[in-house]
Amino acid sequence: MKIEIINVGDVQKKDKYSVVELVYKNIDKDKTETKKLMDFSYPPVYNTLRKSSKGDKFDIKLVKEDGYWQWTECSVAGSDPMPTPS
Repeated sequence: MKIEIINVGDVQKKDKYSVVELVYKNIDKDKTETKKLMDFSYPPVYNTLRKSSKGDKFDIKLVKEDGYWQWTECSVAGSDPMPTPS
């Protein structure tokens, strides 16, 4: 999936983790969507996207886990993906 960042919300501290809400344009569907990213779920994806800025474009690898689509890898559009932790 290809996305373009519209807005990255402030990092919200919870009891044991942090979450950031991302507003992005799903370029494949030409649709604006939101996603909450948590720091414990695929940390490289969380760390990259929480530091992104409006207009940044990324390729996202989606994997369905337990009925939910997870963002398991991200890379700047047109570059190599960031490694997934094992």
